[in-house]
Amino acid sequence: MPICEEPVERVFAGLKAIYQSLERTGALPHFDFFILSDSINPDTYVREEAAGRAGAARSAASAASSTAAAASACAARAATSPTSAGAGARSTAT
Repeated sequence: MPICEEPVERVFAGLKAIYQSLERTGALPHFDFFILSDSINPDTYVREEAAGRAGAARSAASAASSTAAAASACAARAATSPTSAGAGARSTAT
């Protein structure tokens, strides 16, 4: 997303909305996010960097939480499945 001297809160609120929409639809793993800033005002680019770091930390925490929840749900299904005995065994012979 290219930005230059734009309202930081508005830019990152829009990026957050895009992120959340992709997350809800399950398409998030297919996207990477980049912020390309040409801002030259020190106050602006410092706020952009801080907002970017905070957003990255939130998305990493969200991804870790989603992954843990999915793994837990998968393990719970496997534990209650009547065919779970030996379910992980696979032949490696070719």
